[in-house]
Amino acid sequence: MNILIAAVLLLLALFIFSWFFTRSIKKQIFSLEPREIGLLVRQQKAMMESIYEGVIAMDDNLRIEVINQAARKLLGLSLPARRLRDS
Repeated sequence: MNILIAAVLLLLALFIFSWFFTRSIKKQIFSLEPREIGLLVRQQKAMMESIYEGVIAMDDNLRIEVINQAARKLLGLSLPARRLRDS
């Protein structure tokens, strides 16, 4: 009987913990579903590539976060975006 009570309490505690955890994650991703996040990323990429001027977005550490093809062409950059972020 003690094992059954412990198992039920453990399951209840795990349920409560997972509920708070998922709620926290949902807040971090603005309550968007994975499909919606993917759509936003594709829209952002399409919008960046439709701009004819070179656009570069940098973070606080002056690392390139986003760069469009026009900026790559103007600067003569051929490295993949991941390599540009790391350098």
